[in-house]
Amino acid sequence: MMRTLLGNHLNWSLTTQNDQFIANGVYLYAVRVHGVSGEILKSEVKKLVVLR
Repeated sequence: MMRTLLGNHLNWSLTTQNDQFIANGVYLYAVRVHGVSGEILKSEVKKLVVLR
């Protein structure tokens, strides 16, 4: 799932595109920061742990 935003944070309800909650587990996510001309300034892969 790709999301584009302006600013420095993203709120996510931990649901899929079909509005179903994601399962407990460890997820990898990628974040890319683009400059005004489209160049990638920073790119990172991180882990997200979901436990309910």
